Amino acid sequence: MNEQFSEPKADRSIWARGLKTILMALTYQLASMVLLAVGLFQFAWTLINETPNLPLIRLGRSLGRYQNQIARFVSFDSETVPFPFSDWPNDDPDHPKD
Repeated sequence: MNEQFSEPKADRSIWARGLKTILMALTYQLASMVLLAVGLFQFAWTLINETPNLPLIRLGRSLGRYQNQIARFVSFDSETVPFPFSDWPNDDPDHPKD
């Protein structure tokens, strides 16, 4: 008769999921600001050099994939928690990692 009462596992995991959702939503906003900076820098670079900067293209592409992963997680379309809880998304369009 010595029963222990505890929260069901589902309740604890939904609270952990909620905390991760808030963290990832804030990270999405930060990634948006970084993507804006990359876009502005790429524009200035292209004006000066008349050709885009390939590493910035790759960074922009991977940031876009990262934001896609975050949006899928926050909207409960995916159970995979994005970076830093998993690997950074691949920037190669022929080898999607999402």
